[in-house]
Amino acid sequence: MVNHAGQDLHGKSFARMDLHGADFTGANLRGADFGGADLSDANFEDARIGLGRGAVALYGLSAAALGALTGFLASWLGEHVRRAFDSPFPGTRLVAFVITAEIVLYVLAALWRGTPFAMRQVALPGLALLATTGVIAIVFGAPGARVATLFATAAATTALFVLVIAVAAFARGLATAGSRVLMAAVLAATVLGVRRADGTGLAVTVALVSTVASGWVRRGDRRMPGAARALEELKTVGGTSFRDANLAGANFTGARVRNTDFRGARLERARFDGAREIAFCRFDPGAAPAARTEKP
Repeated sequence: MVNHAGQDLHGKSFARMDLHGADFTGANLRGADFGGADLSDANFEDARIGLGRGAVALYGLSAAALGALTGFLASWLGEHVRRAFDSPFPGTRLVAFVITAEIVLYVLAALWRGTPFAMRQVALPGLALLATTGVIAIVFGAPGARVATLFATAAATTALFVLVIAVAAFARGLATAGSRVLMAAVLAATVLGVRRADGTGLAVTVALVSTVASGWVRRGDRRMPGAARALEELKTVGGTSFRDANLAGANFTGARVRNTDFRGARLERARFDGAREIAFCRFDPGAAPAARTEKP
């Protein structure tokens, strides 16, 4: 019987090896590759299974960069909307009012029923109403070029706001998937981004909504489908892989299992019920054990 108990096997490859009954008790298996291996009746008790160190760093840098970008863009949008309210032109002030109303309604609808609902019921109808108003204004003698510019500005602002919400929620979901402490890095980066421009009111709104929406992203909720699908594809990149492995009868009691790919693996009689943590893993449909957070 192979004995790797207590060993640091970070990033090691055991692909397609015969490890029947192997002992990995208390081992560090983060980033290890067991693809196609025979691990039947193997013991992973108290093992640490999940992202490798390089992957955690990459998750953190990516999430922090997205956080800083969304913080800056949100505050930049807020600054331009505020300036529009101060414009001497009534048409520009009207567009600023419409954009603000649409943002408020979009936020409320997104929190209530999710972003697809908010897009269908708020964003798209709002843009259609604005376009219709612009056509009517041109018919009654308003300068066509100016009306078109105002409409394009309103459409671009709304679209950018919707995109910023989605990216900010994804960044927070990615940070949580990588490590609990990465969320603090994302929030700090967001604040640094906001400090580069005025309009902090909108930036705070984006931060609050995206923090709520990041919970939907982590759970794969249909209220944030695009970001949820993106996180689903990325959450095991750089993590431990048991893809197509034979884990029949394997014991994961006390193990911390995060960001691990179990797709295609044989899991008959595998014991996950005593695992300390199971989170951000990928299983075949219907094969996933109940998710759980880390126990003290």
